[in-house]
Amino acid sequence: MGHKVSQESNLDTAAARALDGLGQRISRRGIVARVGRFILSAMGLSVVAHLPIDRTFKVEAQGTTCCLWQLCGIWGWLCNGCCGGGGGLTGCPSCSDMVRGNNYWTKCCKDTTTCPPSGKKIRYWDCCTPSATDASTCKGVKCEHNSAGNTAWCPSPLVYACTHIEVMGSCSSPVNNPC
Repeated sequence: MGHKVSQESNLDTAAARALDGLGQRISRRGIVARVGRFILSAMGLSVVAHLPIDRTFKVEAQGTTCCLWQLCGIWGWLCNGCCGGGGGLTGCPSCSDMVRGNNYWTKCCKDTTTCPPSGKKIRYWDCCTPSATDASTCKGVKCEHNSAGNTAWCPSPLVYACTHIEVMGSCSSPVNNPC
């Protein structure tokens, strides 16, 4: 009988290791989703394609919000594809231009896409246009993460349209996006 207990103990140990390894590779949500798919497919329901819930839209939607890590120091409107196209997060629209010189501000943002997160210096440029009508059509989402940057850098008679970013090099003491 002592030998049989030893075999059962070895079998238990082997089963525990196998289940532990399986648990490291498969999540509980994944198992629940697979079981749910099986049950729904057995019932002949077509909602099977929606399990597990597809949350990729959230990642795409974040591109149009202020919650991107690069926007930790922005104060202004994100540029959209206005007045003939162009623009976006990293450039001015075609009907506007950024005024060169010292007409920008910087912030050290925590790049959450790197592991471990690192600091990246972000330069924020205001896009200026001669037309107030063009300026009003260029404004996308308004982001106000930097109370010190609450003035536009557009010289008269140009009108502020929107703000775009330029990712610079590394920096120390990064801050998180407040979202």
